[in-house]
Amino acid sequence: GWEIERERERSDTFPVLDTVIRTVPGPGAELEEGASFTLVLSDGPEFRTLPELEGLPFDAALAQLAGLGLNGVEAPERLFSETIEVGSVVSWQVQGDADGTMQAGAQILPGETIVMTLSKGPEPRSVPDLSGQTIEVATTTLGELQLVVARGDDVFSDTVPVGQIVSQTPAPGESIERDGTVTVRISKGPDVVPFPDLDGLNFTDAQALLLETGYVIGSLLGTTDGTFVEATINGVDVLPGDIHPRGTAVDVIFL
Repeated sequence: GWEIERERERSDTFPVLDTVIRTVPGPGAELEEGASFTLVLSDGPEFRTLPELEGLPFDAALAQLAGLGLNGVEAPERLFSETIEVGSVVSWQVQGDADGTMQAGAQILPGETIVMTLSKGPEPRSVPDLSGQTIEVATTTLGELQLVVARGDDVFSDTVPVGQIVSQTPAPGESIERDGTVTVRISKGPDVVPFPDLDGLNFTDAQALLLETGYVIGSLLGTTDGTFVEATINGVDVLPGDIHPRGTAVDVIFL
């Protein structure tokens, strides 16, 4: 003989729809005939507040979702990210939310699935061509790509001016991880040597001095028992102190 009223609320304790959560008054209370008796029925489980997952390691994101009664899965493909570590969440979306309206702070029922796109780290850099640059310019060029320059041993070059880059490792166009190192070698210019003074030397001593200095004997006119008279390179007289490439052949006269 009571007047039955119904109220509804959400409950994690009684998540099944229309299950009685409690009554008003409760069990054992005295209630007169014709009085109101209220059934509080379950409207399903309580809503959860979607957390922000971006930047979280995947395992930590899974644990946080599980604590809210939500499921977490990894998206089929990972994305490059300059700021988020490998294996952490770059972006996420509620499965089936095509418009992406369900963002952090939105209300969601347990049992839903969150699809998380994970980071595969920074995108590898394509090594630029540093040929002809100075070490200062190369440092700036690589710094803009978040790469590091290292200077190898300087080398002689007949074609690259002094102070400019002759070669590099890795080569232009190769891929390298962010913060990787590119080693460059700088030109010392041509490998040239001054011509020595051969006046008064016999052939044996002159030959030894020429080899020591960086020259080689081309043709010999006269005798190896004689004394130095003249030296020419390509038919032109050469004097002490003249500069020529290392390994140049010298024609000599000994009488």
